[in-house]
Formats: sequence, structure tokens, C-alpha cells
Amino acid sequence: MFIRIKQIFTLLVIFAAFILCAAEYNAIVLGDIHFDALSYHCTPDGKPQVRINQGYIDMWKKQAPAMLSYADKLITPETAFVIQAGDFTQGDAISPEQQAKMLADAFIKVKSFFPKHRLLPVKGNHDVRYYLPHVNDGKTIYQRCDSGVPAAKAFLPLVAKELGRECVSGNYYVTYDNDLYIFYDSMIKNSTSLKFLRDTLKKKPNVRHVFFITHLPVLPCSTGTPGWRVPGADKIAKMLFERNAIIITAHTHNPSLIKVSNGKNTLTQLVVSSIAYQWNRGKSTSLRAADFAGFLKLISPQKLQEKKNATAIKDLQALKINLFEMYSNATGITVLKVNNNKISVEIHTDTSGKPALVKQLK
Repeated sequence: MFIRIKQIFTLLVIFAAFILCAAEYNAIVLGDIHFDALSYHCTPDGKPQVRINQGYIDMWKKQAPAMLSYADKLITPETAFVIQAGDFTQGDAISPEQQAKMLADAFIKVKSFFPKHRLLPVKGNHDVRYYLPHVNDGKTIYQRCDSGVPAAKAFLPLVAKELGRECVSGNYYVTYDNDLYIFYDSMIKNSTSLKFLRDTLKKKPNVRHVFFITHLPVLPCSTGTPGWRVPGADKIAKMLFERNAIIITAHTHNPSLIKVSNGKNTLTQLVVSSIAYQWNRGKSTSLRAADFAGFLKLISPQKLQEKKNATAIKDLQALKINLFEMYSNATGITVLKVNNNKISVEIHTDTSGKPALVKQLK
């Protein structure tokens, strides 16, 4: 009898271990959301003083809240957190104070849709751009500034609260279920962020999966400007190759998926898009380019000849391109699904509850 109970107990332990190993979790991923309102661009008399994007202002009155409400419905008991891949805001506020307020308001607004889950952002180029007023010949002139000070002032305390620990820069990491999520700030001094990445990978040598989240792509994927890449992209790629990492990025507003190898390891880059212009209007993520050759055909000859773009494409061609797909710019909520054996994403473009696109990342 004792032997039989012991055998049953052993089987239960094995079964529990199997369930644990097979456990799956997910994360909601938001790309560029460009939070905006007219008030951030106006003087006290209500007159706008700088360039505004009325489309984004209108978007945040209806489509963006509707999209985030749907994203909240995709939350399950297995959801770990919510990732935002930069351009949280439209930026272009009329002062650093208004820029900081825009960022803080955006965070609070988006967080209200996911009150029980951590909201983990990285800074985008729009998050650090605002205007400084200068008086010239008695007239106030607004000059654009791309300092990250207001963004740091607004973001860091909020991110620290989400992390439950001090956050001294836009670079930070999170571990979950033995997976490493690196949030990389491409809007500050390049050497500082590269050191952070190097130190973090060294500190975490035995994690299962490595995810690298940044706003600017590492691998070229924009038909308008292929050279739009994170500063130090070649050095970043070299470090990430060593860990067979998955890059999650945004910026281009066009979803894409790239898988490359360097002869030894592989690197996967997913560009997500969540601009809410077309939310729930039935526009799907159709295939724009089925391979790298198709991608090149979408770029104008003039753009291909520009030095920055030519260098980016040459760097990519030096690798073995296993997959290169670009999709149409359909508003989407991305759900990242992770377990021991595979990593996949679902992109939802309407409220049907069914993903428009499902892709295996690993």
C-alpha cells in the first residue's frame, strides 16, 4: 500500500512538473499610440502655437479609447504585463512643462485600461520632442527641442512605481518566468544604453528567452527610410545574436517580421503597430512584401542611393535572411504568447475576438 501511494505521489509530481514546464503566459503589446490633445499645444488664450496633428487629436476622442477597451478584454489570468514600444505621445508641446504633463497624462490614461497589470514603456522620438519659447524683437518664437529631460521627469517615477523599484534611466529590465525583457532607451546617449545592454546580458546568462524592446528598429524595415535604426544597431545586433533574442519594436507604423541568422545564431524582429486611425473598420494586415526582394521594390531608387539607407540594407544583406514579411498598416493590438517550446504573436484588428494575423517567432 505504501509503495502504491509513493508511486502515485511520484506520478503527481511528474505531472505537476510537466504542467509547470508547459505553462504559457502572454503580454499585451502596444506600438505607437501618439496620445494627444489640443491643450498641450496652446497658450492660455487657447490658440495653438506650434504644429499640431489633428488626426491624432481626433483619434484620442474615440478610436484610441475603443481600441484600448478591446485590449483590456484580451487580458487573461495568464497575462503578465502590458508593453508599450514608444511614441506614447505625439509630443510637440509648447513647453517642457506641457510635454511632461502630456507624458504623465498619457501614462495615467492608458494605465486606467489595465489597472491590475504593469504598464512597461520605452521612450520614442515623439516622446522627447517639444518646443521652447524664445522672445525675438518682442515676438515669441517657438523652436523645436529634442531633449529627453521632460520625458525622464514624467516617465521615470511612473515606471519606478510599476517596477516596484527605483528607475534612474529609461533603460531597465524585467524578468518573468525565467525570461528576460530588456527595455532599451534609444533616445539618450548611445554609449550609456549600450553599456546597460552589455551589463544586463552579462548579469542574466541563464534565462530562457531574451526579449529586446526598443522604439527604433534594429534591422532595416521601413520603405520610406530603411536607415531608420536604433543608434549602434550593428553593436546591438551582435550582442543579441549571442542570445538568439527576439526584438519587439515600433516606429514605422507598418507591422513586419524579420528572421535572420549569422551562421551560428538567429535573431527575430517584430515591428508592431497600434495607431488607432482605422480601429475596428475591417482593414486587415494584408501582406505588402513577402520577402526581402519584395521589400526592396517598395523603396524608391533615390532612397536606395542615400548613404544611410544603403548602409542599412548592406548590413542586412550580409546576414542570411530566413524570413522577411511586411504587412499593411492596419490598427492592431498584439498579443505575445510564450512558453518553453514556442513563441507566437496574435494581431487583432477589430473587436471580433479573432486575430487577423498569427505568426510564430520562435
